[in-house]
Amino acid sequence: MNIASRIETDKASVYSQDISQKSSNLLRMNSILNGIIHSISQIVQGNTIIGNRHPEKWITLFPTHYLKLDFSDW
Repeated sequence: MNIASRIETDKASVYSQDISQKSSNLLRMNSILNGIIHSISQIVQGNTIIGNRHPEKWITLFPTHYLKLDFSDW
């Protein structure tokens, strides 16, 4: 989102897949607030390891369990 704020938002896209529906919803909300509305359909819920929904766009995997982030109570 920081990069999108530095360039025109129509030049930035977000492709995301997370097993947590809550974190996907938070990213959708953040995309709306930052003007990247065209990326909302590219934010999906699912397990990236067993079913990558963006194989042509997959660059980096950020496993939240290593970051010790827990979205279960949100």
